[in-house]
Amino acid sequence: MRRDDPNVVARYNEAVEEYNNKLELYRRICDQANRAKERYEDALEKFNERKAELEEQVRQRIEELKPALDQDILRLLSKMQQLVYDNIENKNNPFAGFLLIYLTKKVYNFLYDRIYSATEQRTAIEISEKLEDELNNVILNREQEIREGLKQSAQYLATCLQENDSLLKVIEENLQRLPYQQCNDNEVEIQNLLSLPIETSFQYKNIIDPVELEKIEEQVQARKSSLEKQLTTIDTFISNINPIFDSISDIKTFVEDQLARMNQNKNNLDPILKDLKFILEVFDEANQDRYLGKYIPWIKELHEEIQQIINIDVIELLKKVIDTQLLTKPALELLNANPAFLFLTNKKKLAQKKQEFINGIQALSSILKDINELPKEKAEECQNKVSSWLNISLLPLGNVIVLYSLIATIKQFLPALTAIICLMFNSSKLLSRNSKSFSTCMFH
Repeated sequence: MRRDDPNVVARYNEAVEEYNNKLELYRRICDQANRAKERYEDALEKFNERKAELEEQVRQRIEELKPALDQDILRLLSKMQQLVYDNIENKNNPFAGFLLIYLTKKVYNFLYDRIYSATEQRTAIEISEKLEDELNNVILNREQEIREGLKQSAQYLATCLQENDSLLKVIEENLQRLPYQQCNDNEVEIQNLLSLPIETSFQYKNIIDPVELEKIEEQVQARKSSLEKQLTTIDTFISNINPIFDSISDIKTFVEDQLARMNQNKNNLDPILKDLKFILEVFDEANQDRYLGKYIPWIKELHEEIQQIINIDVIELLKKVIDTQLLTKPALELLNANPAFLFLTNKKKLAQKKQEFINGIQALSSILKDINELPKEKAEECQNKVSSWLNISLLPLGNVIVLYSLIATIKQFLPALTAIICLMFNSSKLLSRNSKSFSTCMFH
């Protein structure tokens, strides 16, 4: 570095100062980071201390509640044991007693490991042993009634499924009668009709020249004629395709009625479906191994017997009913995805398009009416302006002001005046219709 060069020295000093500033900023950031870390560590330490305190409180509370929880579990098991005895002995309902034994065994297996006291565990084991005796007794002495109860439960569920399966087949048969080919043949034409443009916007309000106005009138009239032809085309197409729409609509109404019947059957089953599920899960091999023990051969033999009666495995039956919502789910999917029913939505779209054309034609008719009235309106406007400026010209210095304004007004309406003069010599139709009012105004 050249120390004798003041510019070099100044740049060096600026660089040193910038470096020192950055170094100071870095130190402040480090200090802030260290303080933040210390605050975090303090907060984490307090959190862990509080967490340990709460965990200890929870542990103590659980220890205090253990005897009460044990007693509640034993009271529940005892109450369920009493219900079993009442249904079998007092109410003469061995099937309900069998199901209660099955349920109590499930409850026992779930709660046994949650009993803390060894004494209470032994009491729970005694209850379980008594339930096993009741199970032996009810199967030995009332086997036929239990078999009939399980059979009737499975048959009822199978009957519900079969009824909805018959309705689903009726729906499928009617869907096959739909005119799918005709729908495909007309789809392109419908989309072409629906995509037809309807343009009714014309700029004519500020036109003064009758010739230009007549051109706009011709354009509007041509557009109106075009829309009328297209409307006739849509009308003819709708008339030809309505029979197809009607046939689809009739079938749609019928199959929707069948679906409503299926939903009604499902609604009738829903209140007891959970109960049937609990009953028929007796035939689930996993439940048999855990809760029925030595009676597994008896249950399997009954399972096979019921399967021969209803022509479907009981567990598969249960799964099918639940997964398909008693076949209402696939039925609804069939209707929602049916291409003919989707095609039927075009009926409303075509009616809307037809109305759009009618509205467009009415709008164009209104424009034509406005165009016919426009020369008169412009003539009145011209007359009012000229009259106003002539009145102002009577005032002192008004002549100078009126002169420029009058010239501007004449320039504004000059195209109409020029057309009037030309048409007066030709005695055309345009003179009598579009320019008469202008001439009356300007030469009055």
